[in-house]
Amino acid sequence: MVDKKKIFIYGVPSGGLFGLRQLRQQWPNSIIYVLAPKTDIGYYSNAYNRFYEVTTREQVREVTYKAYKDIGEGDVDAFIYSNRLLEYMIDGNQELFDLLHFENPYDTYRTIVDKTEADKLCRELGLPRPIEYDLSDLNHYASISYPIVVKPLEKQKAKKAAKCKFITCEQELKFYINLMTSHGFNVNNFTCQQAIMGSNQYEYGYGGFFSDGIPVIDICFHQFRQSPQGLCCYIREMTDEGLIKEIKDLVAPFVKKVKYNGFIEFDIKQDMATKILYVLDINPRPWGSSDMLRTKLASSTVYNPSLTNCRVVWRKMPLDSFVSNKTNNNLPHSRCKKITGTAGFKSSYALYDRKDPKPFFITIKKFLFSFLVRFKHIIHA
Repeated sequence: MVDKKKIFIYGVPSGGLFGLRQLRQQWPNSIIYVLAPKTDIGYYSNAYNRFYEVTTREQVREVTYKAYKDIGEGDVDAFIYSNRLLEYMIDGNQELFDLLHFENPYDTYRTIVDKTEADKLCRELGLPRPIEYDLSDLNHYASISYPIVVKPLEKQKAKKAAKCKFITCEQELKFYINLMTSHGFNVNNFTCQQAIMGSNQYEYGYGGFFSDGIPVIDICFHQFRQSPQGLCCYIREMTDEGLIKEIKDLVAPFVKKVKYNGFIEFDIKQDMATKILYVLDINPRPWGSSDMLRTKLASSTVYNPSLTNCRVVWRKMPLDSFVSNKTNNNLPHSRCKKITGTAGFKSSYALYDRKDPKPFFITIKKFLFSFLVRFKHIIHA
């Protein structure tokens, strides 16, 4: 049968769970094996056939071969749906690209995962990127034009590091690097970029599902509220047609150059003064809020989309206001609605799926528990 596919999915965090559900919906009779940490929310899903725990880079190869034997070998389609498993696959597991059918060649993933290579390709194609600074020589810190943003090149090698650390001066930078060094992290595992100024009003995202570099379904959105900074909890689809075109034209050369297949998302920041759009990051996988596409797809899938006319407002959870108190970066909801308008919008909540409800309710339960712990701590302080 056509839909009796054999599928491996590497990683099922929130975005990966959406990818898993899309595969199950498109090919309901397929055999789906998930290889991921049990801490991924997709572990609680009912959309896969078998789960294999993978927590280290070394386990990827061993577990893959075991799962390959268990599924009956032959042709197996493979999808990489988490940042952690993507890093594991690229670093030391190239041989698996000869065993399984991935959406993209190994070199495509490697180019995007390697921040230096991705930055080089962006600049070659004319995509504006923030100025990069070398952190390996402390003597150069005085010549940096602050403020800056420091990020880990590979998140799995710097788990205690901030996803996006905003730094305003040389002393602050030295303190942060010394702190990271004291935790055993190498300074070469961090990238340092010029900070593009502006609140989250100027934080945009562009993502979708692509075939040979051409969008099958895509969406431009405002990343209005983030908690912590770098992780969105409230998003509204973009309505400014001029800005939408500018963003799509900006990233089109990249996806066309690598002939990208599957999910990909670009984090984009517009300088509030110059209005120049900068590509901050590229995620070659379902991004954390990718299930916002459910509103656009209705009962169809990214593999054969039939789109609605609805615009999307996406929330990480119904209680997003409790986890994204207004800061200098986060906009009040009234301002967000004024920027996009409200006509034609439909709400979407992360992880919610009535056919696969457990991940959503597990997330709510965990949030309420952590909220109560924090509340008790405040009461007894």
